[in-house]
Amino acid sequence: MKTMIVFLAMLFGANLFSQEENKNQEVNRYLQKSLRQKKTANVFTITGGVLIISGIITASTDNGRGFISGEQLAGASFITLGTVSALTSIPFYISAGSNKSKFRKIFPQLGSFKANENNYLTAGLKIEF
Repeated sequence: MKTMIVFLAMLFGANLFSQEENKNQEVNRYLQKSLRQKKTANVFTITGGVLIISGIITASTDNGRGFISGEQLAGASFITLGTVSALTSIPFYISAGSNKSKFRKIFPQLGSFKANENNYLTAGLKIEF
């Protein structure tokens, strides 16, 4: 019985005086990660679009010699690279969306403030965007 009381006292003391985790940094980290991933996805999408348009222009400037000319081959390779680049952006958009949803959280908030030499306890919902 004595060891149980000592164990509970140590457990209570460890929980009472332990360091508090800063959830704000974790939430902000998700927002920063989401913004970086969306920027990367935008770069891949724009690059893919530019490569596809360049491939179409290059392939259409064919001079008509031979079955497959060099311009058509270069245009087809640009279109292929552009398509791969544009498709690569899709996972970045998906993960940016999931990180943004992790950023938006609602959790209970407890606190206190002092006004006119009186201490007031507050309770409510903290909504972070």
